[in-house]
Amino acid sequence: MGKIKELWISFSKKERIFLLFAMACGFLISADYAIIRPASQSLFVYFFGSKTLPYVWMCSIPFNLMIVSLYNYFLPKWGCFRFFLFSSILIVMGNTVAGFFIGEVPFVSFSFYIWKEVYILLMFQQVWAVIHATMSLEKAKYLYGVLFGFGALGGFLGSLVPGFLAVFMGSESLLFFSAPLYFLLVMAYSGLMKYSGGKEKVSSHGTKPFGSLTQGVKLITSSFLLKAILGMTVCMQIAATLADFQFQSLLEKGFPDKDIRTQCVGQIVSLGNILTMGLQFFGTFLCIRLLGLQRAHFLVPAVLSIGALGFLFSSSFSVMATFFVTLKALEFSLFLVIKEMLYIPLRLEEKFQAKAIIDVFMGRFAKIGASLVIVFSQFFFPAFISPFISWLSLGIFLLWCLLVASLKTRYPQSMTLAEIKEK
Repeated sequence: MGKIKELWISFSKKERIFLLFAMACGFLISADYAIIRPASQSLFVYFFGSKTLPYVWMCSIPFNLMIVSLYNYFLPKWGCFRFFLFSSILIVMGNTVAGFFIGEVPFVSFSFYIWKEVYILLMFQQVWAVIHATMSLEKAKYLYGVLFGFGALGGFLGSLVPGFLAVFMGSESLLFFSAPLYFLLVMAYSGLMKYSGGKEKVSSHGTKPFGSLTQGVKLITSSFLLKAILGMTVCMQIAATLADFQFQSLLEKGFPDKDIRTQCVGQIVSLGNILTMGLQFFGTFLCIRLLGLQRAHFLVPAVLSIGALGFLFSSSFSVMATFFVTLKALEFSLFLVIKEMLYIPLRLEEKFQAKAIIDVFMGRFAKIGASLVIVFSQFFFPAFISPFISWLSLGIFLLWCLLVASLKTRYPQSMTLAEIKEK
């Protein structure tokens, strides 16, 4: 904390205001998602059941690809702020319209489930791309956890809305909260851009402006560091998808009423956000300080392996809920911080374009593999689906550790991220 305070004092007024706007953006995006997600999931399960979750995850991939393609095409033409404003208007309109019809029309519930999974990633991508392009690695080492911590604080406060008001207001009414939150978000993003030092530019000097998905893929395949980030992202998303399916299946059995289910998820998410805040404000910094950036990558799959083993021995809702909360807390704290730090030494087009493909598209594309596995197990051995998924999760965590080990072997611990990029 002393180092963070010292670093804060060393900042100029412009840098401090930039960080405050960055915190506000993360806070508001997370608050909106914490309200929308429990309602969306509960209503989807109400109409279609938890067994159909793999199918909606697979259906989301084409839409996800379209959004990433449009993002890569229009961002250099419109600039960061205009694209962010356009995205925000679409989100408010979509969520407001869905609020009127989602409880009556099953198709709206199906479509909205896909929509909310994509737009949250797109909005975070736009905010963090500007942060990466503005902040140095030395500053990020101490402040990224704090920035994510304010996002978790927004998620915690936002989750109190469904956690205590879902039964009173109804799950459908929660979607109307997006309008005021996104009005404030646009104002915060406007301030972020104003104090970012002119980050409307989204490519490096002397390089051709990007505009195609193919060009973004080439950036990834030509960089070992980007391929490593991609591999870790895929492992995390597959593990999260498998855990989400197990959690939703037990939740549906235990809480058949949609509004009570929404309230229960809101309360569980609140506890998860408390854990996430603790990790982001204190735990992440200590892990990086004590273990180093590369060794910290081993900690996430190691801890999650313990949780998966626990569920193998006791397949109860309380154990699954604990594992699910732990996974989400680690995903949105330690994993995100150390993953985002890997982007810092990259070029601008890699931070904006390649990062969008990895975080927005490939992260969700990984759900296809997990969904196919779930569908396969539902058809051929439904009685053993839970232990099968748990063992598969353990295999994913082992593969994840091997990927981190290969990165460590190729780039010694003593090397800095800048030296990694040069190599």
